[in-house]
Amino acid sequence: MNDFQDFGDIQNCYKIMVIGESGVGKSSLIRRLLLGSFSSCTSTTVGVDRKITRFNLGDGEETVQLQLLDAAGSYKFKGILKSYMSSIDAIVFMYDISKKETFACLPMWTNLLNGANTKRNLTKVLVGNKLDLPREVKTKNAVNYGDFEGMIPMETSVKNGESVDLVFKRIVAELKMRKQFPTI
Repeated sequence: MNDFQDFGDIQNCYKIMVIGESGVGKSSLIRRLLLGSFSSCTSTTVGVDRKITRFNLGDGEETVQLQLLDAAGSYKFKGILKSYMSSIDAIVFMYDISKKETFACLPMWTNLLNGANTKRNLTKVLVGNKLDLPREVKTKNAVNYGDFEGMIPMETSVKNGESVDLVFKRIVAELKMRKQFPTI
């Protein structure tokens, strides 16, 4: 797939950044969405990797364009990440449910977003990945953190594809609702 493909026939286009610690599955989430596959052999993202795709909402619903920004999992790229944050419509904060330290680092990533010049009506989603592994992060803790930060909490297994489409359907539904009712 061409990373910079433009689908001029699509009316609704949304820019979504995926952020979190290295190794939580950000690139794999995007790969699963784009290609429907999983690879355990991945390379570390440097800076921001951009992919554009059509995303069909299903059941006769429209197709939208998603510009997916795969952010490096290293805080040393914070300057680059902040510059991209000023134009995003939604952000996915991702952590690994089998490694509590990735959950403990979420405030650092939310502070980065809060320090960037972002849109006020930003859709924020908290995604716990790796449901296929033994859990270290309790769902209750993630839900509480998501509620506190104004995030929609969700869980996936990118490896087996569980709930990957659902994450993006939820994001798009939220974005469409906010577009229709801007005060929400």
